[in-house]
Amino acid sequence: MQQIQAIVLLSLAILGLTALMSRQRRHRAPIAVRDPSLAGRSEHHVTGTMRACVALTSLLALLKTAEAAQTSSLALMLGSLMVPLCAWLNAYAWQFHATLSGSDLTLMSPAFREVRFDLTRLVDVRDDAHAAYRLRFQGGKTAWILRYVSGHGTLRRALYEARPYY
Repeated sequence: MQQIQAIVLLSLAILGLTALMSRQRRHRAPIAVRDPSLAGRSEHHVTGTMRACVALTSLLALLKTAEAAQTSSLALMLGSLMVPLCAWLNAYAWQFHATLSGSDLTLMSPAFREVRFDLTRLVDVRDDAHAAYRLRFQGGKTAWILRYVSGHGTLRRALYEARPYY
């Protein structure tokens, strides 16, 4: 019972953290479209529906693991490994952003760092993955963009207009 309480409290903490992150994002200043230097700029974030799905799936997985952990030490170890993974998935879903600015693409990496790519160096775009686009650039660099982002059409059009580079 103590394991269930601990995982439920941690799950609620994850949900609270994601709610705080969303509030923080809403308080950012909007991009001024009147500024000619920002006219070709667009910012894309994970959709609210996908964020909610990640949070609810994490919560349900942790609750089921906590239930199984009462009778199995293997399930307890699995639950211990799942907690940081669920926390990372939720944080990444709430913090991921892709910014298009002219021929520059700035993405948040899985390590929560911004990485800049030059779309004029784009060699290939693969959209066969279920949840992401895989971008290959000249020089061997690879980037992944989550598929379920706001402004998906704008982002997709920019990617397909920028390729291929020979």
